[in-house]
Amino acid sequence: MSVFLVSFDLKNATSADYQKLYDSFDNFGNYCKLTSTTFILDADVDVDEIIDELSDKIGNSDTLFVIDLETLEIDGMNIPDCLEDFVASAGEMDEEGIDFGDSAPIE
Repeated sequence: MSVFLVSFDLKNATSADYQKLYDSFDNFGNYCKLTSTTFILDADVDVDEIIDELSDKIGNSDTLFVIDLETLEIDGMNIPDCLEDFVASAGEMDEEGIDFGDSAPIE
């Protein structure tokens, strides 16, 4: 099992378009909708399988990105070039995950 962060931005989408994407998350099992376009999920799949499941619901001008929070593998559709560089330079990996420095917890 891996934990993934999935985010998408649909341009010119209807509520039905969003619902199709929302319904797709049921196929992965355990997930939490963090915002209207960001999910975290715990599933026995890989990044490519998530992309495959969601790609037919993403248009040419839409954005989808998936990051495996354990391995930092990133993939998506129409993601900005800076994303991989940012994640690579944002912090160091340790036994507990990504260390983004001395940031205070959100309260």
